[in-house]
Amino acid sequence: EPPTKHEIAEQIGIPDCMCRTLLYELLDARLLIVATRGPNDGPKRYMPAAPVTVMTIQNIVDRYEARGLNQWPLKRNPELEKIVECFDEFRNMSLASTANLTIPEIADTASLIEYEPAGGSTP
Repeated sequence: EPPTKHEIAEQIGIPDCMCRTLLYELLDARLLIVATRGPNDGPKRYMPAAPVTVMTIQNIVDRYEARGLNQWPLKRNPELEKIVECFDEFRNMSLASTANLTIPEIADTASLIEYEPAGGSTP
């Protein structure tokens, strides 16, 4: 079954309180989902929100930015338009880059792959 907050914290070597903050961020970015609760309404268990075999670095950045943090409350002007164009070009280069690795290409994710969501949705 998917790991609990405590199991995740223990596995990556961080305090539970820091892990809780990290989990909230990842849930908010829709990178993780709450898979199940333990018996008798036990602790929450977490799993990737999409198959890790197709999730790339750019997918993670896109999901994190989709939370609204990439919205600039600035009046549009030529300088801002140039900046937006540069960010768009950078994103396109990142998508095409050989450095835009999938999660399994970065780390051993055998334990995560076991808990992929049903339906094999893509990020």
